[in-house]
Amino acid sequence: MTLSDRHVYVSHAVSETTHAEVLLEQSKDLLRSLMNSIQSLRQEVECWHDMLKTSLDLDPELMEQKPYVSKLESLIRECHKVERTLVEQLRTAAGAEDAGFDAEAARVQLMGRLARLQEHEDQTKLPDDAG
Repeated sequence: MTLSDRHVYVSHAVSETTHAEVLLEQSKDLLRSLMNSIQSLRQEVECWHDMLKTSLDLDPELMEQKPYVSKLESLIRECHKVERTLVEQLRTAAGAEDAGFDAEAARVQLMGRLARLQEHEDQTKLPDDAG
C-alpha cells in the first residue's frame, strides 16, 4: 500500500465516521419527533378521558360510555410505555454519541501519522528508489 493509498483509506474512514455521525443525529431527531408526537397524543387522550369521566359523573345515564373510559386509560398506559422506550433509545443514542470519537481529532491524528510515515519513507529511500 503506497502512501497515497493510505491517505485515501484514511480520508474514506473519516468520511464514513462523519456519515455515521449524521445518521446518529438523524436518528436522534426522529426519536425526539416521535417523543413529541406521543406526548401530544397522550395529552389529548388524557383530556378526552377527563371529559368523559366528568360526563359520566354528572350524568349516570351515560354509563354505556364507561367502557370507553377503560379504553382511554389503556391507551394512556400504552403511550407511557412508548415514551419510556423512546427515552431509553434517546439515552442509548446519546451514549453512542458520547462513546464515539471526535472525527476532527481523529483526522488530525491520522494526518500527523501519515506525515511521519512520509518523512520516514523519504529518509529510508534507497538511491535506486528515486525513479
